[in-house]
Formats: sequence, C-alpha cells, structure tokens
Amino acid sequence: MLALFLATGRGTLFIYQGQEIAMVNPSTWSFEELRDLEEIQHYESIKAQNGDLEDALQQIQRIGRDNSRTPMQWSGERSAGFTSGTPWIKVNGDYNEWNVEAQLASEDSSVLGFWKRLLEARKRHPALVTGTFEMLDYENQSVYAYRRVGKAEKYLVVCSFSEKEVAWESPVEKGALLLGNYAGGDGGSKSLLRLRPFEGRLYHLPN
Repeated sequence: MLALFLATGRGTLFIYQGQEIAMVNPSTWSFEELRDLEEIQHYESIKAQNGDLEDALQQIQRIGRDNSRTPMQWSGERSAGFTSGTPWIKVNGDYNEWNVEAQLASEDSSVLGFWKRLLEARKRHPALVTGTFEMLDYENQSVYAYRRVGKAEKYLVVCSFSEKEVAWESPVEKGALLLGNYAGGDGGSKSLLRLRPFEGRLYHLPN
C-alpha cells in the first residue's frame, strides 16, 4: 500500500536500496555494532552523564541512520549474499526470509513483484507522473484518496491506513481496477469500497 501511495503521488519517485523488497530496520543495535558517528557520540554523551544506555540504544534503533545502511539482502546465503567477506556493518537478521532471490521466486505475491507492476503502470499511464493532484475526502482519518488527472485520462488512488476493514464511499465513480495489493478483485458497488487492512487500489476512471 505504501508503494502505491508513493508511486502515484506528485514529485520525483526515489526507491532507496531495500525498499523494493520491504527491508526493515534491525530490531536491536549494540554499541559495538554502531557505525554512524552521530549515534556513537550520542551514546558516549549519555554514558558520560550516567544516563540510561539502554534507552539511548532504543532511540538509535528508532531514528538512527545506520538503520538504512545495512547490506542489501540479495539471498539467504551468508551475509545475505552481499559479500563473501565481512560487511562493514551488520546484516539484518531477517535476511533468510526477506531477500531478492526469494521474492523473485514469488513475484505474484512479493513486494518486489508489486513494485515491478507498479513501475510498469507509471510508464504506461503518464498522468500518474505528470497529471494534476486532486485530494478527496479530506476529513477521513483512515482512507487517503486522490485523483490524478491528465489531458486524456483520470485515475483514482485509494489507500487505507487502517489495520481493520474499512467501508469507504467514493465521491467519484471508481472505474476499472488497474492495480491493487490484494488478490480477489475489489468488491463493493460503483462507489462503495470495502477496503481490507492496509489495502491500496489504483483505478482508471471513466471519462
């Protein structure tokens, strides 16, 4: 859903390494594993003040820059297939499950496969890149929906940020479903959408 949200909004799309397979931050960091100078200085500062070092590491785990520097997880092999040697920073412990090789083998259901279909849709439908942005239903706290409008085509993007099912009444006719992150169609009527947890959909609107 977040991929759909990012790739259909206005602005230049950047996909940072690992984002295309949904790599996440490591669950923990020890001081010895840190490489970022600011993180190390922050830890040493807390230590000099006799502060809570466990809390300092938890802060680093939440916002530290080393989170985005762990090696790309290419496979389930040693060091995630990134190197045959010792990487300069630790490999995230989930690499056996989350890696490029595994997601290439299941492109119909993997995050990597979805990104490929999404980027292909951006190429086929230029209004998703250059069209105007029209926000819909400003007050809704669960559903972020908008239209992208080009010279000849219009699209509806609907993203549910809820962990529960949501019924959403669209102010525009939804049209034909181009892409979604759930299998099994879109359900509902012409305007009523029944969205599953964290569901995202891209529709081609009728002219």
